Amino acid sequence: DVRRIHWPATARRGSPMVRQHERALQPVFTLFLDLQKRGRAGLGRKSTLEYLVRVGASLLWTAHRRGDAFGLVAESDRLLVVPPAQGEAHLAAALHELVVAKQTGTRPLTEVVERHRELTPAGAAAALLLSTTEVDLEALASTIGSLRASTAHPIVVVVDALAFPPVDRPPTPIEVVRARRSALVDRLLALDVPSAVLGPEDTPEDRLVSPDFLSLPRPAEAVP
Repeated sequence: DVRRIHWPATARRGSPMVRQHERALQPVFTLFLDLQKRGRAGLGRKSTLEYLVRVGASLLWTAHRRGDAFGLVAESDRLLVVPPAQGEAHLAAALHELVVAKQTGTRPLTEVVERHRELTPAGAAAALLLSTTEVDLEALASTIGSLRASTAHPIVVVVDALAFPPVDRPPTPIEVVRARRSALVDRLLALDVPSAVLGPEDTPEDRLVSPDFLSLPRPAEAVP
């Protein structure tokens, strides 16, 4: 990655020199939350926003229980940034921001990650919590590659908005829903990323509450 090149040393040596980052002794977990309007679907406890909140809360609580410093980043009608830190009070603050968040954003999550990469230090875990399978797969692959180039460890969780009852658009044909999910899962498998895809038939806490989720050996799992 060109951002890791140490230009003064490169000039002195006459050959490319890169910055070597040591992993921080304090584990860091950053949750990037997708609040795009296009991911809105369903109602009440069977809505994508409810699932995003429940999944996000499970991930933050798991990171807290593991002893990580953890943070939250999202963009909706306002920028939401909770810098990585530890403690019960910090967890309460992060959960409050999560609960009051609205799905009113316009920027894709991949752009949000790139704009706030400084909150994911070398060696950190970066969870991308997507609200829909309607994602630019090339942009997602590029973001995952960029995170790995800085020695961060990406994790992807997707709430499949197309599988929920639509709110402000016509229902999506089931064959399109399946094709979108299949394409995303195939790409995550190819990228070898710890991941999960959740539909309205899933209970998020049952799938994600385990501390082992942050180091899942399985690259991806699709719900039938």
